[in-house]
Amino acid sequence: MASSRKRIPGENEAAQQVSTLLGGLPLALNQMAALINSRSCSIEDFQAMYIKHEQRLHKQKKSGWK
Repeated sequence: MASSRKRIPGENEAAQQVSTLLGGLPLALNQMAALINSRSCSIEDFQAMYIKHEQRLHKQKKSGWK
């Protein structure tokens, strides 16, 4: 599926760094991608937020989850 979203300079590098921070784990990447989409933030913004609030982000639960 093609995306109509514009590419932002530095986005690929930030995505690589986020992948490294998450250990390249597919489920972790999928969950954080969902978080990025739900917050409508850039990968760069997410990366900074993740570094600052890593523990809190891992403890967050989606509404309806147990």
